[in-house]
Order: sequence, then structure tokens, then C-alpha cells
Amino acid sequence: MTPLILVPHTKQSLGIDDRWFSLGDSLILTVVGQITWMPVLVLSARLCPKGVEATLFALLMSIWNLSGLLSHELGALLTSWLGVTESNFDKLWLLVIITNLSTLLPLPFLGWLPSGDPGENNSNELAPGEAPVHSSGGLIESGITPNLVPEFAVNTPTNKSQD
Repeated sequence: MTPLILVPHTKQSLGIDDRWFSLGDSLILTVVGQITWMPVLVLSARLCPKGVEATLFALLMSIWNLSGLLSHELGALLTSWLGVTESNFDKLWLLVIITNLSTLLPLPFLGWLPSGDPGENNSNELAPGEAPVHSSGGLIESGITPNLVPEFAVNTPTNKSQD
């Protein structure tokens, strides 16, 4: 939203130089952007199943980096389409309005977030290493893949009577 202040020179009425405004703007927006990213990470950690938090974090970082790349490329494409160059600022106002309105695009997806505490729903889930072992009903017991698994890996029930 700060380009709306920078482009029409509204900030000059406040006595702020263009260079200092741009520098302060990028610094402040970077810090605030990192702080606002924290609730997303906390929510995603609470929503994901136990034991796959690192995988989810890697996925989120990949999506974050891809979205940054796409935003730069689409911004350059939009700038080119509107004919905004280093010497032609005729449609810069339209570019600024379009880019600011595009930040509102995620709002319809807020309804997809769960209401309430997501940690309550995941309390009964087990980590991958804690999954219960079933002794029957698998491929080995059914004889579908008898030669693919070594003999020492086959689970055979033993009946030992204790006296």
C-alpha cells in the first residue's frame, strides 16, 4: 500500500525525501513481512500430522519461493503490458492500483481455515514410527508376494504355551 503514498508524492507534504521513504519502506515491510509469516508457520505446524512438520515446512518454503518468483515475473509482465518504462509513467497509477488490489486475492480462501483449535483434532494421531503393527491381512500373509520379501522379514505367528 505504500506505493500509493510514494507515486503521487503524498509523502512530500510530510517532508519525507523519496530515497529515505523507499529505504525505510523496504526495511519496514521486510521486517513486518517476516513477523506476519510466523502465525502461518504456527498454524501449519498445528494442522499437520505429527512427525511430518519438517516436510511441511520445506513444502511451505518451496511454495513461498515459487510465489515470490511468480510475483516478480507477473509484475514485470504487467509492467510491460501497461507500457510503464523508466521514462513513461502514464499508466503507473493503474499498475499501482492493480498490484495493491492483487494483495486482496487470498481473502476468499480464509474460509478454508479451520475454526477453533486445530491441535485438538490431531491429539489421537500417531507418528509414522508409532503406527500399530497388524499381524494379518497384509500382502505377505495373503501369498500375493511370497518371493519378494526375504524369509526373515515374514511375520509368522508362533504359538508358545506357557505352563
